[in-house]
Amino acid sequence: MPEEPTIPRDKVVRTMKTDLAEVVRERESSMLELAARGSDRRYQEGYVPPRRGYSINIRAFVIGFIALVVLGAGGGGAYYWYAAYKKGGNQIKELEIPRSILQTQQTQKITIKPGDRSSLIAELKKREIGSSGDFTYVPVVLTDFATDPNLATPEKFFSILKMDPPPDLLPSFTGRWNIYTHSGNLVLVFETKDWRATWGSMLAWERILGDDFSQILPQTPDPGMHNFSDAVIKNEDARIGSLSSNNASHLAYAVSLRQFLVITSSEEALRDTLELMVAGPINN
Repeated sequence: MPEEPTIPRDKVVRTMKTDLAEVVRERESSMLELAARGSDRRYQEGYVPPRRGYSINIRAFVIGFIALVVLGAGGGGAYYWYAAYKKGGNQIKELEIPRSILQTQQTQKITIKPGDRSSLIAELKKREIGSSGDFTYVPVVLTDFATDPNLATPEKFFSILKMDPPPDLLPSFTGRWNIYTHSGNLVLVFETKDWRATWGSMLAWERILGDDFSQILPQTPDPGMHNFSDAVIKNEDARIGSLSSNNASHLAYAVSLRQFLVITSSEEALRDTLELMVAGPINN
């Protein structure tokens, strides 16, 4: 019986199926190799693939932070604008108190709302009763705590206390004036530009002077009392008023140096004030 021929091991029988599998393997190998080579080339050229999730978070954080800053600045600006609007558009300024006419060592400021009569009377009496032998300067400041404060003028002072001076008195003043306390007394000093008009107006005011000043005198005068008499103090003409039957309440006034009307709540206080003014110096 003849022997069958042997097929060498290195010989492979090729069929359509084996050829197709080989083609597929070669194509897959080529595609993977191309992708690897492309990736190597991009890295060599410095290309870094984006990390999209991380960059989106950073961008959102920055945008949120800027929004918070803008909102905070806007809110702060709105608050200060509203505060300025409530104050009339300006911040309240600190009032500079002018120098006193007399040489004094102490200043006790009174601050009240415009027209607050009861507070003004209470503050004047408190300082009057507690005053020592030294002269203390007592400026009166008017403020509503929303606009700039102002010093009370003589006209405003008389108006708040509902006093009724003769119509020619205020026009004879320059507008410069002071209030002082001294040894339990009040002392009012008004600079005058026409001492004769000032003196004549004070003579006309004597009829109701005690009633108008009774609210701020240390002792309450008797109603309707207006007994004034002449006096000479430090070579100055003066008028002394006895305003009670027991002679306990007084008003006194004089025009010193033909420049200053001085009204005090006692004859002794007028004498001390005129002595101080004559001795000088007077502040300009």
